Amino acid sequence: KAHVTIAPEQWGTLIRGVSRYKGRRFNVGALLRSCKDRYLDGETLVLAFSHRSNLERMQQELDDPQSLKAINEAIAQSLGNSYHLRLTLDGNAKSSIISSPTESPLVRAAMDMGARILEEREL
Repeated sequence: KAHVTIAPEQWGTLIRGVSRYKGRRFNVGALLRSCKDRYLDGETLVLAFSHRSNLERMQQELDDPQSLKAINEAIAQSLGNSYHLRLTLDGNAKSSIISSPTESPLVRAAMDMGARILEEREL
């Protein structure tokens, strides 16, 4: 069965909806923006990430009941229906050779003082 692509304007609405919610540990809107591909597969919204670290962060947010509720509400509002979520790695994904920035002692110390990661770039 064919996958249904999500219209860019619906995806933008979804990202704006979750951007208002500060995730438990991560910025959910930024994680969704990093999503390489997204499509509907029946009753499931599939989110394909190109980096394992972003997929793992998104999974951590989905494991938190409050985050999951906020994400599900944003999905229902922007897509007009509720869907199960499935996270996957994009077929062209390369495992990040550099460990995730949150594993850096300096970044962790900054985050302990209230800093937030706004954007990550591969060097």
